[in-house]
Amino acid sequence: MTVDINPKANCIWFKPLIILFGAILLIEFLTLIMFINKMKHLKLDLTKAQEAYKKGDQSIKDFLINAYGKENFLLYIKDRVTDYESACAELGIKPLTESDFGILPKEDRFRAFNRHQVVIGVRALNEGWKANMRDGEWKYYNVPYAEGALGFSFFVHDRRSYCSFCGADLLYKNRELCEYGQMIFKQQYINFSF
Repeated sequence: MTVDINPKANCIWFKPLIILFGAILLIEFLTLIMFINKMKHLKLDLTKAQEAYKKGDQSIKDFLINAYGKENFLLYIKDRVTDYESACAELGIKPLTESDFGILPKEDRFRAFNRHQVVIGVRALNEGWKANMRDGEWKYYNVPYAEGALGFSFFVHDRRSYCSFCGADLLYKNRELCEYGQMIFKQQYINFSF
């Protein structure tokens, strides 16, 4: 018996087999890439992520903020505004320094800068709310007063009517925010008031 070793005659089936094998490998490779992409883009229900954030320790909170952005987890304004710089960030404005008030006389810059910090803090904490003095709605503001030679205290004043000694830009929409603003901007209130 003679065997024909002509490569063209014996390998007629070889080319389609290579093409088929290559196609299978390509499909498997693309399936693997799609699987990896799905893993990269894990879908997490926002409410479940926020629940995990509330219950988690600091490492879980840091992970969620790094992965999905702090705007998804810091839902309460008191969590987002903790000082002048964070109030500026909330409003999307650049923080100023005392030297930015250089147009004013030197003795007025310090007080003007501190009042500016409080106004920005109030604006950020109010989240877009602006006082309307004609609506009969309650408004709140902090009144610092000297207590003896070395101490200062505050009381929260609530008014339904117009108050001439407090600018509308210093009014809070509710008592809770007013007390919080007093706490975080205490020194600035004192610096521009006295």
